[in-house]
Amino acid sequence: MNYLGVNHMKEAVLQTIKRADFYEPVTQYEIARQCGIEPRTVRRVIRELREEGNPILSTPQKPGGYYLAETRHAGAMWYKQIRRKALKELLIARIVMNSCEKLDQNGLFEGGKEND
Repeated sequence: MNYLGVNHMKEAVLQTIKRADFYEPVTQYEIARQCGIEPRTVRRVIRELREEGNPILSTPQKPGGYYLAETRHAGAMWYKQIRRKALKELLIARIVMNSCEKLDQNGLFEGGKEND
């Protein structure tokens, strides 16, 4: 896709999200349908739009959806929610890594050494 196409796609996704709100967020599947792109592309575009400073928030419940932050407080609450989720995932990753180290120390892994 050319540069103009990427900008047009980002603008289409952003405009679709601007029509949503906290009470009626728009799902990635609805964005994909309206913009004529794949759901996976929607997630990538939203990540890029966030990196560019657009305050796009998402709902934690299923089916999740996207909307623009209307207040600083909404952004702060979303940040806390995402941070809490990330910390839980890191804790699980640490537990898994510790389990792998114990299995390795006990010679329970088959095969040779892997790259770190």
